[in-house]
Formats: sequence, C-alpha cells, structure tokens
Amino acid sequence: MFKLIGVLIISYFIFFGIASATEISLGEAKSNLCANCHGLDGNSVFPLNPNLAGQNAEYIVSQLKAFKSGRRKNSTMETISASLSNDEMIALATYYSTQAPNIIKGDPLLLEKGKVRYSLCWSCHGDNGEGPGSYPRLAGQHSQYTVLQLMNFKNNFRINPVMNVIVAELNNDDMEALGAYIATLNPQKGFINLGNNSAW
Repeated sequence: MFKLIGVLIISYFIFFGIASATEISLGEAKSNLCANCHGLDGNSVFPLNPNLAGQNAEYIVSQLKAFKSGRRKNSTMETISASLSNDEMIALATYYSTQAPNIIKGDPLLLEKGKVRYSLCWSCHGDNGEGPGSYPRLAGQHSQYTVLQLMNFKNNFRINPVMNVIVAELNNDDMEALGAYIATLNPQKGFINLGNNSAW
C-alpha cells in the first residue's frame, strides 16, 4: 500500500515536472503576442504597462480570463486573450512566472510615506509584495502602472469589493507614495532599492 502511494507521488512530480517544462516552452513561443507591450521577458519598458516577469501564474491566468470574458476592460487585452486557449493561458502564465523581474529604483522622498500606507496592503499582498497564492505580486511593478490601477479601483473602473473599499480612503498623494514604495520591493532580497543599496 505504502509502495503504491510512493509510486503515485513520484509519478505525480515527474508528470507535472515534464508538463511544466512543456508549458514554459509553449509560453515562450506564445509570448511574442505580448512582447511589444510587456517586454521580451515580461519586463515592460513602458511604465503604464505592467511587468509580468515573476508574476504569480494563477493571477495571470485569472486576469487573462477576465479580459476574455469582458469582466476586465482593455481593447488590446480583450483581443489577445480571445485568441488564447485555456492551455495557452496557463503556458504563458507559467513562462512569465519563471522570468526574473528587474529591480526598480525608487524616489526616496516618497518611500517613507509609501511604506506607512502599505500597511493597508500587506495582509493580502505579502510583507514584501510577493503576492502569495492567487493574489498578485506587486513587488517591482512600475509605479505609474500601480497608481493607474489604484485610480481604476477608486473610480470603480475595476471592481473588487476589497480593493474598492481600501482604495476609497486613499488620496492622490497616497497613491503616488504607494506606487513608489511598491516599485522598489524585492521579495528575494527582503529590502527595497533606494539606488544606493541601502537595506531596510
């Protein structure tokens, strides 16, 4: 009985290890659909487009499905997601989740206030913005993109019962500070980059 369970466990990891490598390969091939906006490896050079490198795979899939269903609005993303099968979405998400995000330098004048306001965020998004489970990784995201999404939640352009309530109490300065702070978070190192390798 125990040998059978052991064989099943080993088979499970072998199968999903192979599947993961296959997904990464397919995801890399499909990423040409995304490269113009999100960068070749998911590190976007456009500050209003999100970085996908290192993002949680489960979250990427959920957002692609939201665009495909029309629950989340963006004409470009709606068109691209409509062309993707469920397997292709999973492959893309797996590929981007394995890419290394770039480290972004922050504005020291905004970081202290952003750190204080991040007390509203850490319980869902993690102490260092790692985004456990199905929650999005925030760490290393462009500050401009973060601010744009916070404004979208505040104006109910994006609907999430928790986010809509939390963001309602933020003013524009709070959002700018949060965006600056989140951009510099680095879960792997446990510090934020001020441009001078200062550790927090």
